[in-house]
Amino acid sequence: MAYYMDDKFEGALRCFTKSTELIPNLPKGLEMISGVFYHMGNYKKSLKYLKKAMQHGANAKNDINFSEFESFVYYRNALYKETIASVEKAFTYGEKYRNSDNLNKVYNLAKGKLDSIQSLGN
Repeated sequence: MAYYMDDKFEGALRCFTKSTELIPNLPKGLEMISGVFYHMGNYKKSLKYLKKAMQHGANAKNDINFSEFESFVYYRNALYKETIASVEKAFTYGEKYRNSDNLNKVYNLAKGKLDSIQSLGN
């Protein structure tokens, strides 16, 4: 985490990868690898590791940070319908989620992109 918090992403990637070698399919390790790739601008790899983390138990229901991150990863991969669905699902988890500035921001961004894409098709 020290590498990650200090923006030393190569070091963070090595450490988080090692954690998943020591404990295979560790959801938090996979999630952190996803975060490293996101901050490095490799959104496709970020999505790949996010999906792996979710397959192994990471979820948004009890973790608003994960929920926000999930929606931003979808958005950065131009998966606007998935972004909207992710945020709408998160909103069902309670007021804290519905009041999240990040969730509302990414929802509006994705909705705007999707609306503009659909208007081009008309």
